[in-house]
Amino acid sequence: MDKIYKPGIYENISIEEYKSIHALNKSSMVAVAQSPNAYHRYKLKERKLSKSLALGIAIDMLLFTPAQFYLNFKKHPLKTPREYKVDETRTIYYIHPDDWQKIENMHIALKEHKICSSILSSGRSQLTLIWNDQEHGFLCKARPDWTCDDIHIMADLKTTKNADKKYFSYDADRYKYMWQAAWYVEGMAALTGETYQFVFICIENTDQYVTKEQIAVYRAPEIEIQAALSEMEQAKRNYVRYLSGDRSGFAQNIEDLYLKTRTIV
Repeated sequence: MDKIYKPGIYENISIEEYKSIHALNKSSMVAVAQSPNAYHRYKLKERKLSKSLALGIAIDMLLFTPAQFYLNFKKHPLKTPREYKVDETRTIYYIHPDDWQKIENMHIALKEHKICSSILSSGRSQLTLIWNDQEHGFLCKARPDWTCDDIHIMADLKTTKNADKKYFSYDADRYKYMWQAAWYVEGMAALTGETYQFVFICIENTDQYVTKEQIAVYRAPEIEIQAALSEMEQAKRNYVRYLSGDRSGFAQNIEDLYLKTRTIV
């Protein structure tokens, strides 16, 4: 029988247990924004472990839960990362020694970066937020990398090819990072009544020897948070349809196609 979670802020919940909680999160919201059918297919899809994903998991774990990193990551001579699911609570990842060294270099750079070290000097890692959506009532969840209650900041670590603002803003738009920021801020507000700022800690992952000069920190401004909350409303309505048993896909009629980049002269 699945464990029932009440709204609240939980510590020491493993990532495997977090994934088992039946609630809407940012990743699934991106899928359900397309249609209830897209969300249904998303739930059935198996995740493939790419090198980029493995490095992202590794640096995230080393920075925020180092004991878990050394428990769950092992060196392996093959260039392609591997994963082995020990049981429902633990997964072991195997990565090449060169990638292991890169991760350690990234970790050192993050610790040497003045703003990063300041944010990470106090706070809690990998909290699990569970709350009820105010309008629709369904269960929601989020897992911020870092939460600093003293200065009301939540932070998320992002690895990227280029931490320049122009490049990263493209990634933020493509991967709906502002939805993530808005979702976490909304969840914390629902649980505490407090307004938190959200920042992205961006570190480049292309070089073997990453330095603190390859790190940038960007705040999600209020105007972007509000825009994201507005955009997410359709996803929430689609999720309500999904919960009611609706598995419909795209509209069954001919629609006009407009390009937002079109310039009329």
